[in-house]
This record gives sequence, C-alpha cells and structure tokens, in this order.
Amino acid sequence: MKMEKTILSKKDLEILEKIISHYGNIVGFDQIESLLADYSYYELNQRIKFLVKRGWLIRIKRGFYAVASLESHSFANISPLIVSQIFVPDSYVSFESALNYHGLFDQLPNRVTAVTPVKSKKYRFQNLDYQFVKARPKMMTGFEEVSIEGRKVKVAEIEKALLD
Repeated sequence: MKMEKTILSKKDLEILEKIISHYGNIVGFDQIESLLADYSYYELNQRIKFLVKRGWLIRIKRGFYAVASLESHSFANISPLIVSQIFVPDSYVSFESALNYHGLFDQLPNRVTAVTPVKSKKYRFQNLDYQFVKARPKMMTGFEEVSIEGRKVKVAEIEKALLD
C-alpha cells in the first residue's frame, strides 16, 4: 500500500473522530448523514467513498461501516460477534462461536455461525466467514443478550449452543 493512501487530512480526521465519539467504531450511513448535515447527499457519498478507498472506513455491508483503527490501518478491530449482528440483526450467535464466547472452546474459530429465522446466508469480512443457518421461529430461544464493546449481541446459552 502506498504511503499517500494512508495520509489523513485534518478534515477527515475530524469526521472520523466525530463518528467514533458519537457512535463508536461501527456506524450506519444514516448516522454519518446526521453528523454531517451540512454536506449534500452527493458530497456525503463522495466523502464516504473517499474514506473507504483510503481504508479509513471499512464497508461491512451496504450502509454499514467500521472505522479503521489508526494503529492497524484498513483493519477494523471489532468483535466478530458484533459484525454478525450487523449482517443479520434477527439472529443469535451459536455453535462453536457461542462456546468460544463462554470460554468452552479454546481454539479461535475461523467462522462465526448464527441461527436466524430468515433464509440462510453467508458473508465474508476481513478473512472470517459468517454463516447464518435457518431455523423455525419457535426454535429461536435459549440465547441471552450481552453487551460487547457497548453494543447488544445475542449469544446462545451454553446448553443451546451444544444442542444447535
């Protein structure tokens, strides 16, 4: 990566600091829009595209971005469990990912698996696979809502993770 791409202007640094101070490391387009109300829609899109191209905003999915840390430019140091909830909000993390969260699976999983009542989907974000397994709505029990990095995440209880 060329050094010129890592240079951050004072204006862009202020934008990123504003985003982080109001919303943390994960932000939606609507949230950026509310912070930068003096920008036109076109200007806002161009600014976001520029920050994505330079690696300071990392697109998680359409309309959702992670702010790259200054230490690890172009890499978002965000819990995969949080990213999972962004991909499919109506889901809960289960299987080996939930067991890892509860400290019962000592290897770092290379995939986050979650259960959802909607169509099964797969995503890839920063060298980690996210798999969503469809289950009947009546099976969507046995999880708890926990706070990770200030965000709510649904994680299967130990027994449910084993049963899933």
